[in-house]
Amino acid sequence: MPEVIDNKERKIALDPRKSLLIQAPAGSGKTELLIQRYLRLLSGVEHPDQIISMTFTRKAAEEMKRRILEALKRGLNQTSPESPHQQQTWELAKLALKNDSKNNWRLLDNPNQLKVLTIDSFCASLIKQMPILSWMGGPLDIVENASDLYKEASKRILAKVESECEVGKRVRIILNHLDNSKASFLDRINQLFQKRDQWMIPFFDDFDMNENKRNYFENIFSNLIESTLIDLHSEVPKELHTIIPIASFAGNNCLDDNILNPISSLHKLISIPSHKISDLNLWKGIAELILTKNGAIRKTINKAIGFPVNQKKIKLDFSKLLESLSTHGIFLQKLHEVRDLPDPSFSDNEWKVLRATLLLLPDMANTLRNIFSEQGKTDFTEISLSAREALGTEDDPTDLLLYLDYKIQHILVDEYQDISYKQYDLLIRLTAGWTRDDGRTMFIVGDPMQSIYRFRDAEVGLFLKTKNEGLGHIDLKFLTLQTNFRSKKPIVDWINDCFQLIFPKTNNQDLGAITYSPSRAEQTETNQSGVFFHATDELFKNNEAIEITNLILSLRNKYPEKTIAILVRARNHLKSIVRQFHKNKIPFWAEDIDSLTSRPEIMDLLALMRALTSLHDRVAWLSTLRAPWCGLSLVDLHKICDSNINTPVWELLKDNKRINSLSSTGQKRIKRITSILLHSLKALPFSNFRDILEGCWIQLGGPSYANPDIFPDIEIFFEKVSEFLESNELSNIRAFQDDINHLFSNSRIESDQAVQIMTMHKSKGLEFDIVIIPGLEKNSKAEEKRLVYWMPHGDDLLIAPIEEKGGPDSKIYKFLSRFDRAKSDYEALRLLYVASTRTKLQLHLFGQFLEAENNSPRKGSFLGKLWPFIQEVWPKESNFNATKSQNPDKKTNISTPKIWRLSDNYRLPETHPSIEIEDSIEIQNELETPEFSWAGSGARGLGIVMHKYFQTLAEEGKKSWTEERIKNLETSMSAALKSQGLPPEMIPEEIKKGQTMLR
Repeated sequence: MPEVIDNKERKIALDPRKSLLIQAPAGSGKTELLIQRYLRLLSGVEHPDQIISMTFTRKAAEEMKRRILEALKRGLNQTSPESPHQQQTWELAKLALKNDSKNNWRLLDNPNQLKVLTIDSFCASLIKQMPILSWMGGPLDIVENASDLYKEASKRILAKVESECEVGKRVRIILNHLDNSKASFLDRINQLFQKRDQWMIPFFDDFDMNENKRNYFENIFSNLIESTLIDLHSEVPKELHTIIPIASFAGNNCLDDNILNPISSLHKLISIPSHKISDLNLWKGIAELILTKNGAIRKTINKAIGFPVNQKKIKLDFSKLLESLSTHGIFLQKLHEVRDLPDPSFSDNEWKVLRATLLLLPDMANTLRNIFSEQGKTDFTEISLSAREALGTEDDPTDLLLYLDYKIQHILVDEYQDISYKQYDLLIRLTAGWTRDDGRTMFIVGDPMQSIYRFRDAEVGLFLKTKNEGLGHIDLKFLTLQTNFRSKKPIVDWINDCFQLIFPKTNNQDLGAITYSPSRAEQTETNQSGVFFHATDELFKNNEAIEITNLILSLRNKYPEKTIAILVRARNHLKSIVRQFHKNKIPFWAEDIDSLTSRPEIMDLLALMRALTSLHDRVAWLSTLRAPWCGLSLVDLHKICDSNINTPVWELLKDNKRINSLSSTGQKRIKRITSILLHSLKALPFSNFRDILEGCWIQLGGPSYANPDIFPDIEIFFEKVSEFLESNELSNIRAFQDDINHLFSNSRIESDQAVQIMTMHKSKGLEFDIVIIPGLEKNSKAEEKRLVYWMPHGDDLLIAPIEEKGGPDSKIYKFLSRFDRAKSDYEALRLLYVASTRTKLQLHLFGQFLEAENNSPRKGSFLGKLWPFIQEVWPKESNFNATKSQNPDKKTNISTPKIWRLSDNYRLPETHPSIEIEDSIEIQNELETPEFSWAGSGARGLGIVMHKYFQTLAEEGKKSWTEERIKNLETSMSAALKSQGLPPEMIPEEIKKGQTMLR
């Protein structure tokens, strides 16, 4: 076994006196190092809770805590492990156990003393200790998905549009900017709520929107533009000086012919422009003169750029200049970038909208906080922001911060590349009172090359900031690990060569550009290992899915014990692959891939739910009649609704003339389901809705046609109905649909040979023997426009409002969106790196691309990013056998779709007979107990049902409860008692008792 090349760094990492920032690339044993550090610290503290270990996911926190406890248990064993790193962990565990015994902690009996938790959990614990200062005021339920609360807050903000208060004025300004589109306003405000932890901190700490603020924001842009011009100026070649008379000549001609042409600004040029903002338009004019729209050197010199037909000499001089400039690639690239630089000044209207939006933010935050308080709910962002308030500041600390400053001796942070601004700020506050050499340490581990969670507000630039500046008052020694324990040498070598070429060459904190840090494989054997490329042909349907299926079958035959994973950039890239797996009976489990609503059975249930809750929801009623439990033909559906678009479908089903016009099988089906639906609708006001819905579904025959594999998903649906109704009205069905859209199918199959399917983001932290990455040619979805675009730049904030709807493009907004796109492009490279480094043995890359002349993969696709490295080895043709697939030029027979439905004489299967219970033998000495007949199931069920009837009676008054009405309650009472679980034979007697009560 070769020596671990970063042994020195790993030893330094275990020094309990040092504060460290460690870059740990994929497969470098980061978690093991964290555990060793934790054990080392345990051996030197007075109490375990003096050490806080924080990470970003519950899964990571649970895994680390489990492994610490396992290490401590192994430390009880007197036999030393064989491998060097396990031996070191064992020795550190023994030291920790010695301190445990000395202080009588009994960690293995009381593991909750180990403070290994998520940052969100840590923030929640702070709030519980300081509920008033934290804004929360009391315990609230934390919801994973607060979208319905955001939407409610957005509506309340919009509702102030007619108010004469300041909030109303701001809403009107923004609404007018959006062409008075309320839908657009709600979407943009809702989007701001989802990203509010990005604006709460920068805008609220020193929030003041006086006139100086406009100058402040414009000066930030001016400084940024000038820094860009300085970069350009440093690359100006000597040859460019000869352009002065040429540019002046062209500028004068354009001034006469087309004053809007940027070249016209050069008409008085007497020297090379400076790097000052005042010369920006001159540089834009030079760029227009020298370059085409795509940034290439001009080849055509004509009147359009200021050179009339008869000016041969100056054209020749310009042609020679262009030829000499063609060798200065960096200068030309920077010159091309100058064309996109905006005027740093806001127009009056832009500033008016921006100011109104920024002043609206505190009102938005307060509105959402009120909704949280009303509904007893909150989200993780509010937890984090409230925790900041609970701590106070360095200059004005709370008692809690002073207590934590005394208590906490060591902080460990895992996955630091995923830290957000609010979490970074929290760490700064926690350590504000730390001083050099006071014995307290910060231990931070992460890998900026694996920062892939911008959509969760992760900001990889903070890793670079911490590396360069430390964390608050704490100086951190920076270490880089290099050993890869996971992958075999061919994989590690390929990843090094490839990503070293395609990653940025320099770090950039503002753009999130991260340079590549190479690794060295600890596993040097090369057998069966490597990277394989598969080109597929877009002319053949399902080409890629079929090839992946064939590959899986081949790999399973060769390596039956190996784990195989398919990793995709987006869930919708998997549809054809999943279908092909089902067709070939390949076992797989998909994590958060299939949405619950992708199941037809779930959509049928959702339609039934909507139909029962709204007689006027025509789409839901028609879907219910079309579902397999009824299965009406399209012709029969049309006859039911013919010439009547306003009457509810339920009322139309009572029209005998319409029903008699249906086909004979349609009439049978309608007769069967209407009786079932009638019972459910009558029971609706008085019974538990989840029970009514489930009972109706069973009576209709839902379980009879549903795939048994889907039953766990159906149970999830019903549980979600119960959960939803605990805090929502039944009429708020749209919010329920939003909740369901965020749930995923339970697709897990317990099999050693099951292929694992997941998104690349989900694969973070996992490893597999063989990894397959399909769809390299696909692009990611473009981000929606925001009401306000903001972007940190150094210690400043770049900010711009969205352009007016129907108005001209905003140059500043477009400039910021290009910045943001650059950040997304860099993150896409890191996502590809994460996916590629999950494999231990083989990596298979699939792309739907066959190279042709002047042809290259789509820009922005993974294949486009890899192309500079893999172009020479990418297959020239697909391995796909076209004869086995459909011929694209050959017309195939289109079969008539068949309806899937239960038979028209369907009946529920007979239930099993009740268990017979013999009479019990009386025991002579048995103590007598009083008989509480009211405690039986019949009385209990009747009591629940009658409570609802008595509530209705109290609201309506006794007069409306006639004898006839009480008699007619028999049907609804029967359904309500059934929903309480009463057997049929008990129901008639309980109905009589209930009617007697009402009389």
